[in-house]
Amino acid sequence: IQNCIEHGGVPNLAVTIATHYDAVLHKTTVTIADNGVGVPADLLETNEQGVKRILLESVSTKTFSNQHSGYGCYIAHEIAAQRCGWEFDMENAPGGGSRATFIIPHEVEGRGL
Repeated sequence: IQNCIEHGGVPNLAVTIATHYDAVLHKTTVTIADNGVGVPADLLETNEQGVKRILLESVSTKTFSNQHSGYGCYIAHEIAAQRCGWEFDMENAPGGGSRATFIIPHEVEGRGL
């Protein structure tokens, strides 16, 4: 949400948060999207491990020097994927703006995750 606000770059920025539970796949999808300028294409390129640049430590879209720049998406990715076992992705939305997506698997009795 903070990244949407800080990087949206348009007047009348709208931030949308949505959730959807898939009972068949036992997963919840949480999306946080905005109608801003989106993520620069070079930050959506993946490295040899398949991780987008925007999700790497110290990579920022901020144009000014700030000691705390470049950790928002990295921390979200690290906590979601590495610590919680969720999926996390950043992308540009088809109609403009950016979208962060969390996919959260749910344990099913007798089946695990």
